[in-house]
Formats: sequence, C-alpha cells, structure tokens
Amino acid sequence: MSIELKAKKSKNIKNISLSVLAISIIVISGWLFNIRPILTVIPGVPPMEFSTALSFFLSSLGVLAAQRKSTLFLILNRATISGVLIIALVTIGQYFFDFNFSIDTLFINNTYATAFPGKMSLAAAICFFLLGISIWGMYSKSEKINAIIELVFLAIILVNAAAVIIFILNIIGNDAGFLLLIPIHSSLILFWFSSILSHKNADKAFNDLLFSNYIGSKLMRTSGHFVFTLIMVQGLVLLYLINYDIVDVNAGIIVYSIVAIFLSMSNIFTVAIRLNNAEQEKVKYENALHASIQETKQYKEALDASSLVDITDANGTIISVNDKFCETSNYERNELIGKTHQIINSGHHSKEFFTDLWGQIKKGEIWA
Repeated sequence: MSIELKAKKSKNIKNISLSVLAISIIVISGWLFNIRPILTVIPGVPPMEFSTALSFFLSSLGVLAAQRKSTLFLILNRATISGVLIIALVTIGQYFFDFNFSIDTLFINNTYATAFPGKMSLAAAICFFLLGISIWGMYSKSEKINAIIELVFLAIILVNAAAVIIFILNIIGNDAGFLLLIPIHSSLILFWFSSILSHKNADKAFNDLLFSNYIGSKLMRTSGHFVFTLIMVQGLVLLYLINYDIVDVNAGIIVYSIVAIFLSMSNIFTVAIRLNNAEQEKVKYENALHASIQETKQYKEALDASSLVDITDANGTIISVNDKFCETSNYERNELIGKTHQIINSGHHSKEFFTDLWGQIKKGEIWA
C-alpha cells in the first residue's frame, strides 16, 4: 500500500470517527439536559437511545485512540471498546431473557419509551457487538484476523444498508421485521462508519476501486450513486402509486421492471461510450508514443554512427557504451562497463580538465 493511500485512508477514518463522536456528544447532551429538539430531529422517527449514542461515542473514541501508537491510547482503545461490547451484550441479554438489567437508565430518565426505557433495538445491539469486535481487531497484523474483520464489517454494512432501504421505501409490517427495528439515524451512521472503517485493511484491488483515478473507479463512483438514486426514487414513486390505488400491484411491477431495464441499459450505454472514448484516447497516445520512440531511435542511430557515447552513474562508473566508443578505445564492452574513465585516460589531459568535465555533468549540463 502506498504511503499516500495509507495516509488518505487514515484521514478518512479519523474524519468519520470525529463526525460520529460529535453526533454522539450532541445526542448524549440532548438526553442529559432534556433538549427535546435534538432528540426529535427526524419527525416520526424514535429518538436515538442514550445507550446507542453512548455506544457510538465509545466506538469512535476507541478508533481515534487506536490510531495513536502508544500504550496509553491502546489501553483507552481496549477500555472504550470493552464498554461497547458490554452495552451490546447486556442489551441482547435483556431481549433474550426478557429482563431489565437497568443499564440503560443509569444516567438518564427516558420518557419516550415504556417497555425497558432507553433500550436500543436488538438489531442495533447485535450490530454494535459486531462493530466492537471489528474495531478491537482492525489493527491486527494477522491477515486471517483482518480477513474475518472485513467479513464482519461487510455484515454490518449489508444489514444497515437494508435497514436504510426499507426506511426509504417505507416498507412496513412484519415483512420488514428485524431490520425495521434499527432507526434510520442509527442505521445511517452504522453504515457509513463501518464502510469507512472496512477500508483500512482492504486489498489493493478494492482500494484502487474506491480511491484511484482509473476510469473504472471513476465510473463506479459516479454510476453507483446514479443507479442507487434512480432505483430509490422509482421505488418511492411506485409505492405511492400503489398505496393510493392509482395502479395495481401487477401493473406497478411491470412498469417498475420496464423502467428498471431502460435505466440499466441507459447506464450501460453511457459506461460503454465512456470506455470507448477512453480506449480511443489510449490508442492515440500509444501511436504518438510509438512515433516518438521511432524518432528517438533514429536520433540514437545517427548519434552512434557519428559520436563516441558512454553513460555513467553519478560516481563516474561506466554503465553503457556504444560501438564507436569500443572501436576507438580498443576495449570490449564488457571490459569498459563497471570501470571508470581512468581505464582510457591517456594522460594527455590535466586533472583540472576532468574536474571541469565532471562538474558540468553533475550540474546536468551538456559536455561535449
């Protein structure tokens, strides 16, 4: 991994961690000081639970601590992530054992919920448990552990992506089940937080896809947003039409399929055109390069035919000579390479002559 890419990924992780930290502090402040506008920022959506905000706070703090290479910050990392794991496990235990351990109401009085006040959803608790494990091991030097961590991050990303899509498309009822329990604000933060963290140990191909300026990466970054947005908008429109009995379900599915095919083909055509343009540019540059190489070759042939040419390194050691140089010096090429010009010094020129010669060459000037 290049130093530049490593620095960019580290900066991205730091920025997302600081953002999550700031959001969690705002929500925690809202609970501690009962600032309702903060807690009800999204109308119709339950507020982010105090335990959820605290888990985000500890997770982001743990990531920031892990980026600092010292024993003190390592201890802070382990302590904060342990806190996340404890909150997640206790919350999961409350669901499975149907018992209130009161961990969620140690610091605040939740007036928004009646059953187990302050308890985050089961889906969110499981995601935080997985997130805690991932952060704990994401700086491991073991390739096997890193591979497992990548899979865990992927699981968190997929679950929360599905939760976001369900919310956007307004899928309600038992069919949404487990995923609908993650509030939109929590699922969005979990999605982006896990997505950025997962990049740390990603392989080169994945890093190139996300961060490079190759044409494929650019197309993926632009087309991905385009396709996702269109699908979401199309789904919302379809649900609206069905809910208000403007079209029936069967007709809606047919229309959705036709539009999806049309949009997909349009996107494919756009990508194909851009790839063709890139290929044409590549051919043009290759032809120009070939012509330049041929011209350079002709110059070299003319120079070799008329001049003695040798190439040395910065220490004056000969690394290449042309045929005319060998012919004039009466040395074979293998006898000259690796030697200095002392081997052909006739003694005719003074020491100052060679000092001036090398002075000009080392300055990048031409000596002839």
